[in-house]
Amino acid sequence: MEYCITYTAGVCSSIVYKHAGKTYACAAGGCGGDCTSAYYAAYTACQDAVGACNELATCCDTINSAYEPSCTQTYNTYAGQPYGDISCKSTLQSYQSSNLCP
Repeated sequence: MEYCITYTAGVCSSIVYKHAGKTYACAAGGCGGDCTSAYYAAYTACQDAVGACNELATCCDTINSAYEPSCTQTYNTYAGQPYGDISCKSTLQSYQSSNLCP
């Protein structure tokens, strides 16, 4: 991931993160005073993974009972954690590629 920080009078005023052709930008007020506190959110957004843990939870509710415990454990491990949606997305894609979840 690349990022570009703009400083005004020596203070971070905005930042733009770029990854795989996607960008995520916010002003310092929305990213935290040092412009780095939004890194997790930016990386998740650039990976198209925002909300993936919620999607995984839905999958876990409908998945074959043989896979449900593992699915739920993955959700419980990653939901709400930094980069958690990225891990959930990976698991969800795995289940989807095996036609276990829509």
